[in-house]
Amino acid sequence: MKKRSHAVTRRTLRAITITAIGVLIAYCLQRWSERNLGRSDFVTGYILLGVCSGLMLLSMRKRLLVLPLGKVAVWQRAHQYLGLFAVGSFLMHAGVSIHGVFEIALTVLFWTISLSGILGWYINYTTPKRLLSAGPSVLRDDIAMLRRQIAERAYAIALRAAGRLESATLAEHYTKRLKMFFQQRRSLAYCLVPNGRQRRELLDELDQMVRYLGPDGKSSQATLSQLVREKDDLDFQWAMQNRLRGWVILHIAFVWSFFILVAFHVYMVHSFHGT
Repeated sequence: MKKRSHAVTRRTLRAITITAIGVLIAYCLQRWSERNLGRSDFVTGYILLGVCSGLMLLSMRKRLLVLPLGKVAVWQRAHQYLGLFAVGSFLMHAGVSIHGVFEIALTVLFWTISLSGILGWYINYTTPKRLLSAGPSVLRDDIAMLRRQIAERAYAIALRAAGRLESATLAEHYTKRLKMFFQQRRSLAYCLVPNGRQRRELLDELDQMVRYLGPDGKSSQATLSQLVREKDDLDFQWAMQNRLRGWVILHIAFVWSFFILVAFHVYMVHSFHGT
């Protein structure tokens, strides 16, 4: 474990060093262009355009999994450090003081994409570990069917409990507290920030009912508790997978919007160059 940790640290330091050297080279090219009466904004602009184009390669690599182009994880790491290089290139090209509506729009989009990339790194890094805590992995398209099956089993248990005097309170509790949980999707707030608060509340309430139940009622209560756990695990996986999916959609939308504005920006710069 220690050897692996050291290897990761060395790899990270090496990548950061290479990124810093790349930024330094771009800065030297900018200064050289300024001293030779060139258009330094052209140099940094095309460096930035090339870096942003390179960032698009990760998306293409994920669509070409059958080709022997190396591990996606390696491309992902390269994408992250190339993103840092893009930030340095952008600061050299645009500076800090931005003027003009069009330039402000480009700047806002660039920093939105950058922050989105950081958020995406966090989501991609934490999601697999968090999903491991929610039981076996389930395909997103299968979750709706599995939740429906759990809801039907819970309803059947409540229906049987209603026919027995010793477990009638369990059926009443199902109607008041569990029916909505089993039959409805979770809120948008839960999808954005999944948590186990409702799960703990429902399980605590079921545990407090044990003293009022007979043997059959206790068995039904235990089954309902297990179904609450299974439903909550499915909800958690659904929320985490949808959150990752939603981030990808938004990130790609921002990226393409940025490239459309960049294309127009390049066209305008060349059209008015020298006028």
